[in-house]
Amino acid sequence: MKVLRLLPHTLFLLGLLVLAQNSLTAQNAWVRLLPTPNLAAYLTFSNPTDKPVRLLGVSTPVALKAEFHETKTLPASDHNAHGQTTTMVPLKDVVVPAKGKLEFKPGGKHIMLLGVKRTLKEGEKVPLVFRLEGGKSITVQAVVKAQ
Repeated sequence: MKVLRLLPHTLFLLGLLVLAQNSLTAQNAWVRLLPTPNLAAYLTFSNPTDKPVRLLGVSTPVALKAEFHETKTLPASDHNAHGQTTTMVPLKDVVVPAKGKLEFKPGGKHIMLLGVKRTLKEGEKVPLVFRLEGGKSITVQAVVKAQ
């Protein structure tokens, strides 16, 4: 009979454990509005847990494809005698460190929305669905801004 009385408490504690494992949060999510079919999205993830969280991919219904990218500056070469070249490099995945943050920002890591299917409007919210290692996902609403 004692086991049955402990069951609600055990389930409550298991629920808290699940909440603690899923406490990845996103702040300041936005999409830069430009007159092109490819747009960039930015946000900051916070991870208060003791374990890093790996993001395996991202998707959105407003684009044919979404990818993690990073802006890299390449040194001057024989082909470019005028100096450094900046390029975007696709990233297979990204990690939000334990008790840390991962910032997607202009000039750094960002999310490319490739082949946007329709014209977005300033102030509109765009869902970004992030696939996490372990089979879970998190959906973030990003505001479209003309910045």
